[in-house]
Amino acid sequence: MEAAACADTAIRMETWRTEDRQVSCILSAKCDAPISNYTLCFSMLAPCEVVEGANIHRMTAGYIELQFDNDKLGTGQALAFTLKYKSNMNPANRSWLPKGAYLRMEDGSILPVQITPRGIDQTYSTKLPEQHADPSSDELMLVPAPQSWQPTGATLDVSAGYKLDRSWDTEGEADSTEAVEALADRNNIGPFLAEDGVPLHFTRNAGLAEDAYELTIAPDGITLTASAAAGAFYGAITLLNLKQIYGGTIPCGQIADVPRFEWRGQHLDCARHYYEPETLLRLVDMMALLKLNRFHWHFCDDEPSVWRWKVIRNSGRNPACVERAVLCPASMALRMARKAALIPRPLQNDW
Repeated sequence: MEAAACADTAIRMETWRTEDRQVSCILSAKCDAPISNYTLCFSMLAPCEVVEGANIHRMTAGYIELQFDNDKLGTGQALAFTLKYKSNMNPANRSWLPKGAYLRMEDGSILPVQITPRGIDQTYSTKLPEQHADPSSDELMLVPAPQSWQPTGATLDVSAGYKLDRSWDTEGEADSTEAVEALADRNNIGPFLAEDGVPLHFTRNAGLAEDAYELTIAPDGITLTASAAAGAFYGAITLLNLKQIYGGTIPCGQIADVPRFEWRGQHLDCARHYYEPETLLRLVDMMALLKLNRFHWHFCDDEPSVWRWKVIRNSGRNPACVERAVLCPASMALRMARKAALIPRPLQNDW
């Protein structure tokens, strides 16, 4: 399938959950000429049935194709329809609303559909008040919890961020902090590094494991100790998380940490539920914040591998793999994806 060349066409589908556990949708378009003779395709988390407004053309698990008796769509015209999950399943949050929608035209071309979720009932969508951890408590609010935490009772204001001194002129460790700064900037949780920040000193201890680190947080500055860039990265992630969790004023003390498990992974199945590339990149960012180190990507099942290979091959990007699953370090997935590789090169196949 190829995207239809309709630069002036904008199609939107507004979705929301109703009080009676149904999913309401309004399909609309802004275009020069009316659109007709199409099939609306999208994915749900489980099989559904149409309550009103549309006809099911085809359904495979959570993948649904709908057609309409009067399918004319254009400026000033909209189509409304309602779905509900089978077995009286409750769409409890936005993840249960339609995903990955597009119009498939008679000639096989597609028109992308922008999904705009209204959300859930007001009782579900009310944002909780922002809360920060108490820096005077002896318990360190950090996930995952470090192996050792010894508080001193003092606090340190790091709201401006952290400033590296000359001790960071080493092999790879400064790159780790720059990676954390980029992560913070992408997710609007910075700044991490700043010229007017709290002094951050680095020392090397060859006796530590590669991904272990130690932090000494004192009122006059912070010292991060590690043996390699991996440990420096995890220590910097801890400092970023503490800054966010404690609202800029963090507790002073001594942290010693090393991962309990060598394999700390996140699995994502995209075989029949499609995601925007930016969604995948954001997932890897969230993995980094939680110190996960393996991205297990179930990219596709057997049957769609041929056309997916064609899509990747014709995209002008490096077709790194079409295997069923990809197991790779999260850092590699992020680095390669952000260099515009459509999918990261596999290290291992789980078949």
